[in-house]
Amino acid sequence: MARLLTTGFETGDTSDVLSSAANYYIRNYGQRTGGYSLEIYANNNWTRLTTWPGTDVIYGGMALYTTALGSCSIFELNDISGNPLVSVGYNSNGTISIYTGRFGTHLETSASQAIWANTSHYIEFYVYIADSSGRFIVYVDGVKRCDYTGDTKIGASDITNISLYSWASGAANHYFDDIVINDDAGSDNNTYPGQVHLLPARPDAAGDQTGLTPSTGSNWECVNEVPASSTDYVYGREIDTYDLYSIANPSLPTGALIKNVIVVAHAAYNSGGGNIAPMMKSGSTSVQSADQVLISSYKPYYFCRSLDPNGDIAWTTSAINSLQIGEKVR
Repeated sequence: MARLLTTGFETGDTSDVLSSAANYYIRNYGQRTGGYSLEIYANNNWTRLTTWPGTDVIYGGMALYTTALGSCSIFELNDISGNPLVSVGYNSNGTISIYTGRFGTHLETSASQAIWANTSHYIEFYVYIADSSGRFIVYVDGVKRCDYTGDTKIGASDITNISLYSWASGAANHYFDDIVINDDAGSDNNTYPGQVHLLPARPDAAGDQTGLTPSTGSNWECVNEVPASSTDYVYGREIDTYDLYSIANPSLPTGALIKNVIVVAHAAYNSGGGNIAPMMKSGSTSVQSADQVLISSYKPYYFCRSLDPNGDIAWTTSAINSLQIGEKVR
């Protein structure tokens, strides 16, 4: 593993959410990039996002827009049972605080204000769950705000998911966007994500392959709607049947560093089970994800590449503009 989670909620729905207390919504307000954010409405509400294999090391990042300051939790990292291992919050003066547990043992508070109301901030963090050698670092907008070394371990559990919060003494609404989680495995996406901007690019025409069956009309027109629809889709029953689509050129800022391309397939099986492999084609080179097991309800399936498969080189704007994406029955 390396990249464990990527979401900017650009499917326009809440399919990345595993569970929730209440009062969470997809909004076109408070987002940092793209068209959508996840709103968690005050007070004392949370959502838990996609699970991953347990790990004792996490690098992550997320955009946060808050409507008010107070004593408020932002996020926590949980074990497989949902128990909080470490957490991050802000205070009424806008300083950042870090804890073991859910606002449990206080570890450190930033020396000065890091969070302002009605402002989008990008929070990066590194957590190593261990006894005396544990580590917990938090950056806000590229500035290191907390750096703790010591005991970060509660019990013997690994990190398996993240919960986002608007758990406050005040009445803040939180808007989350551009969330990425990495572990430290391998040589790819194994450190801080940087100041991430997740820009959506949707199918705008057929690509080189049209092997799946559309529910109606053209294949590409069945997979470009927002929010993703369960009545507008393509399907297939034969292993290795696939579609490719060209994509609309994303509006990349001048000089942008393209760190990853992520294909998102919103899918489910109809009967009998099955697998899916999101895929991409750059130049004459096609690559696909490992087989991912479908479930009976719709959810997003991701394929992340930090290098252009056409030569295993850094992504360029021209490569993105000529890229094809799709999905394969597996």
